[in-house]
Amino acid sequence: MTTKEALDSVEKGECDIALIEGKVSDPVFTYAVFAQDEMLPVAASTYPLIQNATLAELAEATWVMREEGCMMRQHAESFIQSIGLPIERLHILSTNNNHLLKQSIKNGLGVGLLPRFH
Repeated sequence: MTTKEALDSVEKGECDIALIEGKVSDPVFTYAVFAQDEMLPVAASTYPLIQNATLAELAEATWVMREEGCMMRQHAESFIQSIGLPIERLHILSTNNNHLLKQSIKNGLGVGLLPRFH
């Protein structure tokens, strides 16, 4: 589920704790950082990009990401913007499932960003 859905579940009393990716700015919640990870760009060896792809090649690539509202998506978009790619002009395939995200990348449907230890 997305970070918002996880926090809503805690707030409604449906669960006692939520493990999320990122910080919580809502003062209703208390949070503690228990691990840190880094996002890595990944693609299948069969995907038609060379290892040192140019920004122009990355701009033309299909990107596989989590759905909007997910913290992983926000991290991916921040990274993409930081390297100078306009999010609004990218071709993005969205998924609501981490397993499907990884399988889509592994099967050559696009490039993506995954946490090193995910």
